[in-house]
Amino acid sequence: DQAVIVYGADYRCDLSARAASRMENVGFQEVYRYTAGKGDWRAAGWETEGAEAKKTRARQMLQKDVPTCSPRERLEDVKSRRRPNQELCVVVNDRNIVLGAIQGETWNANPQARVMDVMQPGPRTIRPDLDPKDAEKILRHAGAQIAIVTTSDGELLGIIKRIPNKAQKAPTAA
Repeated sequence: DQAVIVYGADYRCDLSARAASRMENVGFQEVYRYTAGKGDWRAAGWETEGAEAKKTRARQMLQKDVPTCSPRERLEDVKSRRRPNQELCVVVNDRNIVLGAIQGETWNANPQARVMDVMQPGPRTIRPDLDPKDAEKILRHAGAQIAIVTTSDGELLGIIKRIPNKAQKAPTAA
């Protein structure tokens, strides 16, 4: 009487197709195959059960309040909304898909320019299921302090910030 969803490790795994067929052959009425698989499910940040659910993931460090802008906006309009110490504005389309980023020297581009003309296209992104230690390695290797977190379809979920270690912290006045 219940719908059943079968899946494999990822889209390359055909075991879910075989399982679905066998279930239908023995009388299950509503059998669905999640072709993208378990890897995609986790990468989308959806809930899991068992041992996987207990692992700490990047999604638990997610900062969801992320400044965004449209590629058609003028840079001066984006800058007028910029908060103090805001290092990043994520450029998204109308479906919240990450297209680029305004950060670093990009903030100093021609204020009359459209965001799409000055943005850094295709910024590096990570998935919400990533182990925080692996996220830290990626950020350190890239020399970055912030990682944009998206679903496997490129939809913005938020950002995570690298936590500076003691050697990187500014000295305090005595």
